[in-house]
Amino acid sequence: MNRLSIRSIAALTLLALPAFAAQDAKPKPAPHPLPAEKAPSAAPAANDAAIVQKQRPSYPLTSCVACAKPLPEKPVEYVRDGRLFRLDAEDCKKAVDAEPAAMLKKIDAAVVSQQRPTYPLKTSPVSDKPLDANAIDHVYGTRLVRLASQDEVALFEKDPASAMKKLDQAYIDAQLPSYPMKTCPVSTEELGSDPVNLLYGTKLVRFCCKKCMANFEKDPQKFVQAMSK
Repeated sequence: MNRLSIRSIAALTLLALPAFAAQDAKPKPAPHPLPAEKAPSAAPAANDAAIVQKQRPSYPLTSCVACAKPLPEKPVEYVRDGRLFRLDAEDCKKAVDAEPAAMLKKIDAAVVSQQRPTYPLKTSPVSDKPLDANAIDHVYGTRLVRLASQDEVALFEKDPASAMKKLDQAYIDAQLPSYPMKTCPVSTEELGSDPVNLLYGTKLVRFCCKKCMANFEKDPQKFVQAMSK
């Protein structure tokens, strides 16, 4: 075979190699898609809204706990560590974050000062022991709970719902005899012979039916303002 033939064969071989390689190459599997980044859970926001709704009615301050300015008509409602702070402006959150314990101390002192004079129980809602000289003032959210001793705080925190149910009923029983309204704040109809009772913060509100109570709870501020006029 002459040199020209050899060179021709070699050239043809080189040209054929890419085609053979393309036939033999197996298609690579598509990369497994990375899991989509989960959207942030809405639970914290929903939980904060529930805390605001629960603690707002008995929130004790009418001025900003951070800057001491009177609260505006629509204050900033900031939830931190399960507690509500009603503030003058967004910037006041920084002051709360810088000294949360000091800010809570102001709120707790105001809760005790406001609610102690009308506190309805003479015994602990945890143990039913008398509230004597050893009794302590414990703040739960924006509610005062008086306990027979410091030792009862841990017991209360294990089951706050049971103790608060007793306390709420005591507030209702104490206010029933002097309740001033004869009509439902939602329907404006007569309360009737079997009204429904709700404790809003530490204040008794009575309704003609459960439906009206549910409507009140959707937008309590609307009805509270009307009641105060």
